[in-house]
Amino acid sequence: MMPAQPTNFNMATLSVAQFGPYPPSMMGGVSTHIRRLHRRLLKEGAHSQVFARMKGKSRDPGVIVQHGFGRPLCYLSSALCPGYRVDAKIVHCHDYWGHLAPSLNRLLLRGKRVVVTVHDQRDEEKRGSMGLLQLLSSMLLLRQPKVQWIAVSDTVRAQLRNRGVAPDRCFVIPAYLPPDTASQNTDRLPSEIERFAAMHSPLLSVYGYRLWLENGIDVYGFDMCIELVKRLKNQYPKIGLVISLPCIYLQEYYNTLAVRVSRDGLSENILFYTEPMDEAYPLWKASDIYLRPTSTDGDAVAIREALSLGTPVVASDIVSRPQGVNLYHHREQSGFFETVSAVLENRQEIRTSLRRLPSVDRFEDIARIYQTVSS
Repeated sequence: MMPAQPTNFNMATLSVAQFGPYPPSMMGGVSTHIRRLHRRLLKEGAHSQVFARMKGKSRDPGVIVQHGFGRPLCYLSSALCPGYRVDAKIVHCHDYWGHLAPSLNRLLLRGKRVVVTVHDQRDEEKRGSMGLLQLLSSMLLLRQPKVQWIAVSDTVRAQLRNRGVAPDRCFVIPAYLPPDTASQNTDRLPSEIERFAAMHSPLLSVYGYRLWLENGIDVYGFDMCIELVKRLKNQYPKIGLVISLPCIYLQEYYNTLAVRVSRDGLSENILFYTEPMDEAYPLWKASDIYLRPTSTDGDAVAIREALSLGTPVVASDIVSRPQGVNLYHHREQSGFFETVSAVLENRQEIRTSLRRLPSVDRFEDIARIYQTVSS
């Protein structure tokens, strides 16, 4: 259940400061969520700030770029310093909250209200890297009645409950917020992708913030996608795959993937797009299928966005997925191929069924939590 909405609440009295990554230099589900939430708050007349870890400058008002703070603990702690003034009454923290617990407790002592969104269900695994002060601060924060918790999935909520968060302070709200297509001129594909899309059919797409190997496994499953195209090319000679990868990070592994694409004769079928897109939804909209072959995940914003656009989604079963997703067993290449093949054969019917799914906008649920803590 969500908290009851206070009556006669004026959004203009609401003041929120978010902490977390911000586009375009840091593109991902969390950063997209933060930007859309910030823009929506401003549109509704609220006072909104974002203390952002990013490079360069932001075009959005109210974004305070914190240069030189590489670790999350540092960038939130810096908000307590004279050079970074938090004017807002509510502090909303989005990432690595366990490491940020000491700073969040200090902000509570200064009279701030705190909302924490936990996006990563693997947060529990990060406890091993915390120091004693961080662990003690984390335990205090979990039991602090002035803190409201947002979990992006039932799994995350269960983890928070097991660690002591009271049921009436923890709410499940997926991180997807719809884009404001009316006011933002972002409904265009980058020219390179636009040219590629015009030459290929069917068009597949896959996204990952950066190349990431865990125990030797490609976390975003780019290797599986390359093998998928290799298997599908006989049936679909003009098949195309856009791999959106705004941060390469592992250059050696990227080179390995590029050599594999060339060796398998797929250079004309696969496009590595390594520039950050201001918004990625035009790519999902242009795709016949959005692929999410991850070996670990949270509640992926891109999946919910693709579904909202009527684009079929094929994803691993590594975590619970939203209604309408076509699942296969994670890291099982044959199952991945068979599921994608079946979706391609029936994609028009699947698109029709996706249009019948209810549209979801959870902004009011988040605003209700803000209103509750500020009253």
